Amino acid sequence: SYKLKGVIKSSTPVLIISILIPIFGPLCLLSVEWVLISKPKEVEIPGVNHMKIEDDIYKSVHIKPDEVAKEVVPVEESLLINPAKKRRKLLLDVLSLGAADYVPSLRLAGKNDDTEVVHYAVTALVELRKEYDQRMEDMDRKMENSRRTGELIREYIALDEEYIKTTLPEGEERNAAYRHYDRLLAEAMRDSRDAEERAEFLRKRVECALSLREYNHAGELIEELIALEPEREHGYLLKILCCSALKDRKGIDRTIKKLVTNHVPLSEEGRKRIAFWQPPEDMLERI
Repeated sequence: SYKLKGVIKSSTPVLIISILIPIFGPLCLLSVEWVLISKPKEVEIPGVNHMKIEDDIYKSVHIKPDEVAKEVVPVEESLLINPAKKRRKLLLDVLSLGAADYVPSLRLAGKNDDTEVVHYAVTALVELRKEYDQRMEDMDRKMENSRRTGELIREYIALDEEYIKTTLPEGEERNAAYRHYDRLLAEAMRDSRDAEERAEFLRKRVECALSLREYNHAGELIEELIALEPEREHGYLLKILCCSALKDRKGIDRTIKKLVTNHVPLSEEGRKRIAFWQPPEDMLERI
């Protein structure tokens, strides 16, 4: 019977009935078998229990917490709380990575209570400043002795950006660095390759003016930027930033209204900035 059940696909009750009914029983059995054989095989879908088993397996895999990550602290904090020996080693590690990226940490280390740490930090800052002074002298000489091409100006702009980013220049020296940077940007604008590059230089000049707190000058540059690319968000967002610094709420509202009227598409960051000043149900739904 087991062999017969393996060949015939019908259930046991159907087999019994077909045997008990003469002539018509076997005919019905053949008909049922034909249907079962010709029926396409269905794709098996994992049941809930099967998925639950897999879920349990995944849950049973425990990831060991990264103990090293727990011990990671900011460089500034480490220079304050670690023993002197560790502070010296940390400072040497920082210097091997490049002092230009760690100027604030080096300034803090220069006020440390460990004389060796102070020596390393101050020496690194002095050497870094000498390096930038030399690079700028070389660039000035290059500008004097060569034709003042657009490429050369862009090279100097990149150097100024790098220098300012280090936060090495402070106080009046910082202001002087920004003004020098702005003059180079203004010169580069006159030789810009296309409207997109001109807009990029304009954006940098606006940011430069805002850093110097020259808000009236920044406002003029922003209007020029919006006129150059009225369909892009950069000018409007910078205008809002400028109005915010001036505590000009009406100016912010006018800028948002203009942005909406011009149907300017916003990035996620742009939406967040606008949402800070305008309720979502008011203006953002129309952007």
